[in-house]
Amino acid sequence: MSRLKLIMVLALTAVLVVFVVQNAAAYEVRFLIWNLSISGAALVFVSAAAGFLAGVLVGGRVSHPGTKHDAAAKPHDT
Repeated sequence: MSRLKLIMVLALTAVLVVFVVQNAAAYEVRFLIWNLSISGAALVFVSAAAGFLAGVLVGGRVSHPGTKHDAAAKPHDT
């Protein structure tokens, strides 16, 4: 299963790299009071890195149904 996960991560990374290289035009980003002119490649990279970081930070705290973590968290009715 970990080999499949590695292949999926590598494939998504390759797609992201192609997308970044093809979108190098400059974009103006406005957020609240900030105005920023940034290349599309940098914008996509920063967005992907933020999503990856959020996934890593939250991923360890989410329990999935059927796992030991989930079974220990919910006491069984007796």
